[in-house]
Amino acid sequence: MNKVALFGHITAAPEIRYLGAQNTPVAEFNLAVNDVYYKGNEKCEEVSFIKIKCFHGWAENAAKMPKGALCLVSGKLKQDRWEDKETKKQRDRTLVHADQVFHVAWGSKREGAEAPPTRQSAPAPAQGAPATDAPPSEDDVPF
Repeated sequence: MNKVALFGHITAAPEIRYLGAQNTPVAEFNLAVNDVYYKGNEKCEEVSFIKIKCFHGWAENAAKMPKGALCLVSGKLKQDRWEDKETKKQRDRTLVHADQVFHVAWGSKREGAEAPPTRQSAPAPAQGAPATDAPPSEDDVPF
């Protein structure tokens, strides 16, 4: 199985180009993905920069995302291989071919965005009702 899901920030505005007779949109960008782990009691953080390539509508969607946008990407790993024209050596790079690319507006104050619902206190129990959240006893069940 070859499936990848990444959550991170776009490091620069995605580059879009159109390929072939069909003018297929292709976008490429790097995603900064943080990994937090602990060495004993010390918290450590490591950042990986992952190359993402997406096609068609996902490419057009990604091209609208600004640098720093929080992004969720799912796709599969691919390895590009080619011969360097100058050195004649074989080269390769591993990247993610994205099946889906979503801009995540986590905690943003975007225009038109609804605020998340706030937690409200529960209404006071009716008179004579128990004031606990305990389940009713068998004697209280009507059937």
